Parts: sequence; structure tokens; C-alpha cells
Amino acid sequence: MKKSDKPLFVDGLTEKLKTASGYILVDFNGLTVKMQQDLKNRLREVGGEMEIVKNTLFKLSAEKAKSPSDITSDTVLQGPTALIVTKEDPIATLQIVAKFAKESEVPQLKVGVVEGSFQDKFALITCITSRKTNPAGAGCRSNFRSSLWNCRNASGQYSKITIYFK
Repeated sequence: MKKSDKPLFVDGLTEKLKTASGYILVDFNGLTVKMQQDLKNRLREVGGEMEIVKNTLFKLSAEKAKSPSDITSDTVLQGPTALIVTKEDPIATLQIVAKFAKESEVPQLKVGVVEGSFQDKFALITCITSRKTNPAGAGCRSNFRSSLWNCRNASGQYSKITIYFK
């Protein structure tokens, strides 16, 4: 990409991020061209699209789009990165990526933003599995809670902790 094209690319990507209902970053290392085409075709069926992005250009775009700051951290933006964006159902897009990754062992989820909220890899997996048990996708699309057992409180006793995510 020519240096003169980069500002236009950043502006276009910024607009995609602003209008997306969800997007995820994946490590596409090991994904062949044929596999990329197959994944892109599957994503298109649910309103998603995938493109390879330079980490620095993504970081500029995400900052301009006022994305959650966690998504632009140096630990996230390491190595080869592909961006998967959807304006439609972000959970359906996540499920396509998860199914593809299960079949081919690539790509690897990094992080994402679902309806404006930052999701780490664990939370993305929770989003995928919550849709299987709750077709409305309440696990990620709205406030959801998660209970953890066997956590010690201040007095050293084990108790249940409920965490609410917004």
C-alpha cells in the first residue's frame, strides 16, 4: 500500500468500525489463500467480511472510531491480524469463525467488540456457547452474568461470586 493511500484506508476502516455491530481480531497465521477464500465465503453468508489489516493502521482506525482502548493494546496487536466485521448478527459471525477454526485449527481468536463492548478471547467463547444454549444470544448481546464457585472471600471462606457485564 502506498503511503498516500493509507489515510484513505484508515478513514474507510474507521467508518466500518463505527457502523459495525461487532468485529473480532484473529491471528490468521497458517491460513492458506484457499482457506481464506473459504472463510470469507462462509462469513458473507451471515453478513460478515474479513480483511487482513496492518496492526498500526487498525490501531489508528480503532482510536478514531472510539473503540474500547483494550482492543488497541500492544499485546493484542502482535503478529498477523485479520479483522472480521459484521453489521448484522455478531454472534452468528463468531460461530462461523469458531466452526471454521475447529475444522482447520486456524484462525485463532484474539479479541473483539460485540455491540460496543470489548470482549477478550474467553468472553468471545462465552458468546458463542451462550447462543447454543440461549438462541436469543443473551450471553453477549445484553447484560449477562456469570457465577464463579470456589473463590475465596476475604475471610478465607469459599463462596459464590456473581459478575455482571455491561
